[in-house]
Amino acid sequence: VARVLSRDIALRLAATLLALGERFGKPNPDGSISVGIPVAHKMLARMIGSNRVTVTRVMTEMRDQGMVRAPGRNQVVIDALQLKNYLAGARSDNWLTA
Repeated sequence: VARVLSRDIALRLAATLLALGERFGKPNPDGSISVGIPVAHKMLARMIGSNRVTVTRVMTEMRDQGMVRAPGRNQVVIDALQLKNYLAGARSDNWLTA
């Protein structure tokens, strides 16, 4: 719950992508998970309380770090282990003291 309420968009997006992967994911041979529903950046933005431009920027950063791939329009493939490690390493409790 703290991750979803975090002020950090990247944390909220990572937690949302993991949840989508757990609910709608299809495992790939390389260990990644294809989210089995169309996932537009605009929809992700609405889910996490952000805007499409910010989601696109954060998704690009996550792609550069190997946490996600976008093989086609509105398709997302996640590396669940990397996303979990990212969430575990982030200080998601900082927002409580702000």
